Amino acid sequence: MIRKTLALICILSLQCLSAFADTGKEKYQFEVLSTTDMHGRCTVKNVSSGKKEVNSMERVATVVKQERKIFGDKVLLIDNGDLLQGTMITQYAINIAKYETHPMVTALERIGYDVWVMGNHEFNYKPMIRDLQAEFADGSDIEILGGNIVLKSDGKNFYKQNAKKGDPFYKPYMIKTFDFGDGKIVKVAVIGLGNANCANWDSKDNFPNLQFMSLDNPNGLLEVEINKYAKKIKDNHEADIIVVSAHSGKSTDTGLKTDKFLLESQVIGAAKKSHNIDLLIYGHDHQQNIEKLKNADGKEIYLVNGGGTAVTKNVFTVDFDNNNKVKGYTVTAEALELQNYKDDKELAKELQHWYDNTYDWASETIGTFGKGWNKYAYQTKNKTNSDLVLEQTEIIDLIHKAQIWGSWQLYDTKKIKGATVSVTSSSMADDKNRKVVYTPKDNDKISILTVSLLYKFGNNSLCVVDMHPHQLYNWMNRVANKLEIDKNGKARIKESESVHGTDTFYGIDYAFDLTKPEGKRVVYAKINGQNLTEMKKPVRVVMNNFRLAGAHSFFETTGLTENDCVFTSVKDLPQNLSSLQDIIAKYIWQKGKKVDKPEKNNKYNWYWEKGKILPDDTVTHSYNSKWCIYTKENQK
Repeated sequence: MIRKTLALICILSLQCLSAFADTGKEKYQFEVLSTTDMHGRCTVKNVSSGKKEVNSMERVATVVKQERKIFGDKVLLIDNGDLLQGTMITQYAINIAKYETHPMVTALERIGYDVWVMGNHEFNYKPMIRDLQAEFADGSDIEILGGNIVLKSDGKNFYKQNAKKGDPFYKPYMIKTFDFGDGKIVKVAVIGLGNANCANWDSKDNFPNLQFMSLDNPNGLLEVEINKYAKKIKDNHEADIIVVSAHSGKSTDTGLKTDKFLLESQVIGAAKKSHNIDLLIYGHDHQQNIEKLKNADGKEIYLVNGGGTAVTKNVFTVDFDNNNKVKGYTVTAEALELQNYKDDKELAKELQHWYDNTYDWASETIGTFGKGWNKYAYQTKNKTNSDLVLEQTEIIDLIHKAQIWGSWQLYDTKKIKGATVSVTSSSMADDKNRKVVYTPKDNDKISILTVSLLYKFGNNSLCVVDMHPHQLYNWMNRVANKLEIDKNGKARIKESESVHGTDTFYGIDYAFDLTKPEGKRVVYAKINGQNLTEMKKPVRVVMNNFRLAGAHSFFETTGLTENDCVFTSVKDLPQNLSSLQDIIAKYIWQKGKKVDKPEKNNKYNWYWEKGKILPDDTVTHSYNSKWCIYTKENQK
């Protein structure tokens, strides 16, 4: 691959240096480079794993430098979003060094990006945090785009200008001009669009007075947004070529009325119904891809997605007429794999202090694992996250307990009772073979670094919701339907299902029997000895915000969204308790800095605050719920 890349560089260098091609005509070329879903990978080394980061901004910097040696200033560089979130360094940057220029924004500035499209993970954060970083980028002449992110009522846009209801908060598009001399000019428009499903993933406090679809597009259809701006650009002769950069996934949907429509991933259907566009950059689904399809004009266009592992490269060769007007073009597309490039030493040196400071912060001891963990090493050693939802383990129970503890944090101040049931899937850090990378041992030190290995998603927040017993029971049945018995008679997750939608439940004694028909596999579900299906009052349940986003059939099964929350950690708890990683870390700290085995703890100590526990009558069930999965007939 390296030889192919070098060969391509040599060929293109000759093309640009030569005034005439084989046809005898002078070549006029520019290129569009794009990244997407880089998720905070700003340094050479990953703080959490201690390993070298192959897909880092340092390697992006190397790619761009090499391309600029070929194309000079005829380069348009776009980031398609999900930039600020995703690593321990970004967690430190957002929570500790929040007023400094974010390292990923610094990387955009130093590499020389033209465009930053707002991804959905940019809205994991409150406006002050996100807008400050966008202002830093804007001050470096990076255009911030998000044409479908609009005001719900009259107010101010990102630029502090008065704006009307329905106006874009950010710019919807930008124009870059390439001057080839002798009056030959090519104007390229970039339409930037965020993810239409964004409002379903994060607290409304993170985007006050904003929605993620234009007022005339209540279904959030991507093609409506594209066609609106593309028509405006064409009608006003603002650009010769139109590029769309949309933070949406591919999917296979063809419209709202089909079962396959996904609001978050609608690129295929949108591209087929879009007019006037010449290239569509997409992302969100982390799947590197380059393909062609016909748009609504019958013209073949490229769809490109770097997937977080490549820089996508599109080379446009433009033809001019006798009046020096653009009359046509040809285009090529390829993915420049970051693994085939070396790190840029200059950018690495500039960002090194972020690694050092983050490592020092994340490594500070906040507690220890007590005695008794060695005998449970088999529960996690050489296991995958999928294994850890098939049998009750102490480490996943620890996550459940931390969630329940976090749910009680408004009791002292507002007398809002927390949850008595916790729902979570296994989210431990894992390697390329999907094996979890950490197994707790007796007296292991616990730090923020360790917590990130126990629960790898730094952007997940906590949500508390009241569920009708039948809603909870139905979700348990849906989870049981995601499982099957393999040829060896063991339980496993179906290939069509994700571990991140396969929950375990804490605070309920329950059993699944996989020999039963789907829908009838929950053969036992009791809280304090009472059958869940016989209960009348709602059950207060804690889970992460992505579960309430509705994916993995949760909304289809329960009808619940984040709008049904009693409260969320992002909205109602302090900044240092906004994420689940923060809550897990603080839970360990509040437990006296030691995580002992559960049987050593008081039966009712869900809630810790300076050594106190709530009175027994506020928490009505056992600290140690039990569950199992049956895979044989008549097993009891």
